[in-house]
Amino acid sequence: MAMKQILVPIFSKEPNLWTAVHAMQLAERINAKVYLFEYVEEGEVSSIENRNVKRSSKGINLLNLSQKEGKNVHIRVKGNFLEKCTKFIKEHGIDLLVLSIPNKPSYKQWVLELLKTVKKQKLCSVEIVKK
Repeated sequence: MAMKQILVPIFSKEPNLWTAVHAMQLAERINAKVYLFEYVEEGEVSSIENRNVKRSSKGINLLNLSQKEGKNVHIRVKGNFLEKCTKFIKEHGIDLLVLSIPNKPSYKQWVLELLKTVKKQKLCSVEIVKK
């Protein structure tokens, strides 16, 4: 049986650490590979790789978590979020999309469009993590 593939879309301006941690904990239990799919707007720096970004109170470094045991991969993307995410799901045989609904209106709209597309095209299962 092939390893399961989990995609976690996050936004550099609004990273949700707990969504990524949830996906990684799930991956541990089911022996899955996690792709942290970080959307970075033009001119922005990755919130995961930026050493100046304040870490959570528990001091979790998402980049270190994302590369644990080589099962997790961090990918930065720019451009059309919906197109990039949908293409990635199809090309990598993603089994599960784990995400939270962002606060920023444009990000929220993009995530809702992604959910509609995934449902309509029956691309993969979805798990929404409440903040």
